[in-house]
Amino acid sequence: MAISGNTGLLQVDADGSGTYSTIAQLTDWSLGVAGEQIDVSVMGNANKDFIAGQYSWTLSASMRYVEDDAAQELMLTSMQTGAEMHVKLYHTSSSGTGSGDYWSGAVINGSLDTSATLNDAVNVSFSAQGSGTLTYTNA
Repeated sequence: MAISGNTGLLQVDADGSGTYSTIAQLTDWSLGVAGEQIDVSVMGNANKDFIAGQYSWTLSASMRYVEDDAAQELMLTSMQTGAEMHVKLYHTSSSGTGSGDYWSGAVINGSLDTSATLNDAVNVSFSAQGSGTLTYTNA
């Protein structure tokens, strides 16, 4: 059954303590995973052969800027210092606090964009590179 993205969540933990805070006014998030294929083909075979190599992943998200939101401040501080930040990405959460299936991992070295436009809310978008293992939890 298809699900709506209306209740998706992004949570951050900037210090690795295991205490996650939900990003306020999230408008979207996107997760990309790419795997390397190592060519192990040899002469004399009609077909190519491959084995799995390393994979990488990236995260991007957009939100309305909320002054003094603790989770947004954690994210902004981590982005400024280049520190690793732990994230959880929920497709849907009926409680609004992080329940259901989710992706989790650590990200580093992202980019951050803030925009303010006449007659619009202040918006923040960021992208980050996954570092290490990306885990899917089927809750």
